[in-house]
Amino acid sequence: MNIIEYLKIPYKHLGRTKEGTDCFGLVQLFYNTEFSISLADFENYAENWATSGANLISKNYKAAGFKPIKFPKFGDLVTIREHKGVVSHLGVVTDNQYFLHTTRDGTCQHSYVAGHWANRVDQFLTYKGK
Repeated sequence: MNIIEYLKIPYKHLGRTKEGTDCFGLVQLFYNTEFSISLADFENYAENWATSGANLISKNYKAAGFKPIKFPKFGDLVTIREHKGVVSHLGVVTDNQYFLHTTRDGTCQHSYVAGHWANRVDQFLTYKGK
């Protein structure tokens, strides 16, 4: 895996390619590229769905083939609480302390155990077929 190829992919609502992704689009792209796994997509959703109090990620992760775990490893997902505690963001674990995710500034890598994201971690998920 070459993480550099994922960095700086621009943000694009409902994007699913290297030309642009949202957070679940990045997960789909990563799983397709790294594991040859095509994930089911979430329903079509408005760009600012989380600000309305919706919980799209928590509502759909099981249907997408994921289950909760305690100790993440490469390729597992981390879900993030934002917008008044709503789980509204996710990324892919790249090693034992970092995750790859998409922000409005594009794809980047951050620690999930220190800094801004550490106190926002909701849970870790693994794909049942991985």
